[in-house]
Amino acid sequence: MDPSYPAPPGLFEPKDMKYELNRNASTDPSIVEMTEKAIRILRRNPNGFFLFVEGGRIDHGHHSGRAKQALMEAVMLDRAVARAGELTSPSDTLTVVTADHSHVFTFGGNTLRGTSIFGLAPKKAKDKRAYTSILYGNGPGYSIRSGGRPAASLPAAVEEEKPAFWNKQAAAAIEASFKIQPRINQAKNLILFLGDGFGISTITATRILKGQEQGKLGPETPLALDAFPYVALSKTYNVDRQVPDSAGTATAYLCGVKGNYQTVGLSAAARHSQCNTTTGNEVISVLERARKAGKAVGIVTTTRVQHASPSGTYAHVVNRDWYADASMPTYALNQGCKDIAWQLVHNVDINVILGGGRKYMTPMGTPDPEYPTYETAKGIRKDGNNLINMWLESRRDLTASGTHAGTEAV
Repeated sequence: MDPSYPAPPGLFEPKDMKYELNRNASTDPSIVEMTEKAIRILRRNPNGFFLFVEGGRIDHGHHSGRAKQALMEAVMLDRAVARAGELTSPSDTLTVVTADHSHVFTFGGNTLRGTSIFGLAPKKAKDKRAYTSILYGNGPGYSIRSGGRPAASLPAAVEEEKPAFWNKQAAAAIEASFKIQPRINQAKNLILFLGDGFGISTITATRILKGQEQGKLGPETPLALDAFPYVALSKTYNVDRQVPDSAGTATAYLCGVKGNYQTVGLSAAARHSQCNTTTGNEVISVLERARKAGKAVGIVTTTRVQHASPSGTYAHVVNRDWYADASMPTYALNQGCKDIAWQLVHNVDINVILGGGRKYMTPMGTPDPEYPTYETAKGIRKDGNNLINMWLESRRDLTASGTHAGTEAV
């Protein structure tokens, strides 16, 4: 970050962070940079830390049918996982990489190995048109433009033609598995990486893109998570929906309880948009538990910090879209329900908050520091509160009292 940049600490965009391919490196940090900064701050706490890191725009790219945007976000998440591994030790840090759901995103056409992940497959459909290397089961169409590197002409390595090559790899993997010893001690630190929409097909495509970005054929390239000793699959669904959303799944992996569609931090006894079903149905997140245990806690996301996934660490709300009080219906406000941005500041003492979401934190009409002339970037709070200032003031009070060592504005 440019130290002269006037944006509020930790909140780098009015709404979601920019896609990596559109990011201005002089004003917005990458997910890798945010992860590193968060770890360096949180690890000062002698009791350890919990850090939630979300690659949220993977999901946004997929929803928009923009595979290049989605997969580049996934590559950056992989880099963040790798950087976290360099900054921590497995002797005291448990790192988990997971997803909340998948997408109707797949491969087609028996593509030649080495073909650009964004290119065309040799096999044609019945209409005589070529399949793309990757495709969506639904979503907006897109046009194929010629150009790019002729990846399909890259030959497979000669060594891969010999059975001994694969036998050697298999033997090494088996040998490594024999050396895995279950750790029975309690982890001091926990880092949870969440790829929003980071399903199996997306992971495979990310390997290919990562390799091709390095001039390789692609699928043989490992991701950072491929070096983890344990791998498992999870069943993702909401109590009331077969296909889940990021709110209900956030409740599941952060609080250990499956909830209903579009609700956050609540059991399935709570009903979507019914404010009066909130009280008594709150469930506690791993971040809240870590804070109560005296650990430092933080959130890093490429979306707005009030988004469904990160809000699962601190909020209890029957509608994931209640980002600010201006987003809520009058009846919910009258019944005493609080918006997600308000809960971010008041529910849990969070040490590090990095992501987007400025507009939900400031009073109605407050010009954005980066986009002062953009009406859509202005603050939208109707209660007149500047939650950014409230959060900063609470940091000063805690530091002055000596009860909050290790917290700082980023």
